[in-house]
Amino acid sequence: MATHLRDSTSIDVVADTCDAIATALQSDPKTCHLAETWIALTASADQLATDKRDLDRGLRRARARLSVADARWDGEVAAFARAALDASSGNRSVAPYSRFFDKTNPSAAQGYGHDREIALGEQWSRSSNVIRGNRSPRAFSRASALPPMRFGMRPRTGRGRLRRRRSTEPRSCCWWTR
Repeated sequence: MATHLRDSTSIDVVADTCDAIATALQSDPKTCHLAETWIALTASADQLATDKRDLDRGLRRARARLSVADARWDGEVAAFARAALDASSGNRSVAPYSRFFDKTNPSAAQGYGHDREIALGEQWSRSSNVIRGNRSPRAFSRASALPPMRFGMRPRTGRGRLRRRRSTEPRSCCWWTR
């Protein structure tokens, strides 16, 4: 029995092929002694198939978690941008809006890759903490105009006002600052 397998062949097909060869070798008394190698290859391929399935499942779970985190990020950015714009009296060239969205507008920040979104969130968190840490009256009035960055805020459709999401999870700091 001649068998050729491509490099791209699925490990499940390889296991089935090895099992078919082992079965064929076991059926003839003259080749029965050769079957042991193919039985070992079948067991090895089955183990590799199980490991691959577990890795694929872990990868799908990680991608799902990343997708959820990205969706939460988009809501956070939209709410934060709206709050910063409201605190700037609708003027995009005045702080605090210009402090956070001078080089990057909110819609662009929502479309970044995950690594860049995390770095941007950490930068915003540091800027927010610097403003809140400064106790001058001017800095304090700007900082108090910004709401804390929390998960419970999301934009409402229509006018863009913020509303609280009812949730049983505790209100905590942004996920990117944990």
